[in-house]
Formats: sequence, C-alpha cells, structure tokens
Amino acid sequence: MSPLPKGSLNDRPAPGSSSNRGPVLDSRVYQRPVLRAGPLRLDTQEQRITLLGDALALSAEEFALCSLLIEYEGIAVTAETMVAVAWGDQISEGRTLLAASIEHLRGIFAPSSAKILDRDGREFLLAVATC
Repeated sequence: MSPLPKGSLNDRPAPGSSSNRGPVLDSRVYQRPVLRAGPLRLDTQEQRITLLGDALALSAEEFALCSLLIEYEGIAVTAETMVAVAWGDQISEGRTLLAASIEHLRGIFAPSSAKILDRDGREFLLAVATC
C-alpha cells in the first residue's frame, strides 16, 4: 500500500462534512456535470469515468469509489465513508472488499499520474502529480 506522506491529511473538514472524518455524502445533484482530476474525467451525466481518454470498465462499487476520490481529490476520505458509499453501512466484509477494490483501481491508474494513497487503510486520497 502507498502510505500518505506525514502532514498530508487536510486539517479542515471536507466539503459537506461536519468533522474531519471525511465527506458526508447525500443524494444531491452534482453542481458540475464533468469533474477532472489529472488524467481522470468523471462525467456525472453519462455515469462514465475515463483515464487518459479511455473509458474505464468498473463495477458499480468501483465506480462509486472512483467518483468519490475524484470529487474529493487531494482530501483524505475515511474507509468507513468509502465502504458506506460503495456497499452501504450494513456490510460486515466492507474493509476486505474496499482493500481489493483499491488495489484494482491502483492497477488501472498505474500508467498515469493518478495515485491512490492511504494511511494504514483507514483513510484514502487521490493524488495527481502536476507538471
């Protein structure tokens, strides 16, 4: 796993949250139909994610995780939030599924500048190298 650099966690709450535990997501409509994070592009209207212009074949859960990471690029999101978004609050094997999905997404992102960093599997963050 790629660790988060020390001090990289944002000290301010994520948008839509009441604490530093990560974003509180709701059923709101995205303000922007297209979100970009380096080589990643999330088209919220088409429900499609592309990497370097190529559409990604993702499961519904991977799409949810990737969308969350793109939306909060550079902001750490808790594992609990990610599990709740992808699988719901009632799933007991959420952490195991999350770890497998993150590894799969890391493999997909490997040829690009987009990287998923984590802190001991408790928080995750999408980092995009800038030129």
